[in-house]
Amino acid sequence: MSGTHLKTDKPSSRLRCSGKSKNFGCHVLGLVLGAYVLPTPAVAEVCDKTRPSWNGTAATVLSEALYLLTTPFGLATCGLFLLAILTRSTSWLVISTLSSGGIAIMFYVRDRVEDPTNANQLALQEGCVGPTTLAVAICLGFCVISAGLLLLKRKTGASDA
Repeated sequence: MSGTHLKTDKPSSRLRCSGKSKNFGCHVLGLVLGAYVLPTPAVAEVCDKTRPSWNGTAATVLSEALYLLTTPFGLATCGLFLLAILTRSTSWLVISTLSSGGIAIMFYVRDRVEDPTNANQLALQEGCVGPTTLAVAICLGFCVISAGLLLLKRKTGASDA
């Protein structure tokens, strides 16, 4: 690793980095190009707005699911699902099915819809926001269980008491 060689075919625009004294130019070039890859203050500002209490550790699928399910919409969905399971009321099962399906669609669309500000993609790259895969799967599970109980109740002919 005595020297790094960067060559071009044109003699007039020859850039050659070799030897100990000429490595300085290659290092500067590497630092300048590396600065384009590193997060900038604009990217860090995205995390300040999307997750103000972010501590700097990268978000995982599990941490993102816990975060999304503890938002007011997520807590309402979990509460409606538990209420529907405990009471087995037709109306609560319908409400639980619709709300958990709607929240699952909302979480799914949040990651996949093109954002004109590109804030969600920047937050994903920075690591303050994680993928919503697990949260979508949990909400879809709530939806399927609620719908299954609703269909089972309808098939058996059980009525609300």
